[in-house]
Amino acid sequence: MRVGVRACKEYTEHIVGGEPVTNAASLEIVESDGGFTLLYLDAFGRSMTDTWHVSLNEALAQAKAAFELDGPWRD
Repeated sequence: MRVGVRACKEYTEHIVGGEPVTNAASLEIVESDGGFTLLYLDAFGRSMTDTWHVSLNEALAQAKAAFELDGPWRD
């Protein structure tokens, strides 16, 4: 599943290697390791960082909490 991102919500900051990550261009959720990984993708579709969740609903809730989404999720 993938969705575009309009903006990162103000209270959310993503740090990788001690540096802030620029706003994701899109998000993708994939099944992995008995759960779901929420991938934060740049404008070229490359993964910048990710979070792992026990359920699909948890991953969807994290995406909604952290980002202003641009439209519906699509397969």
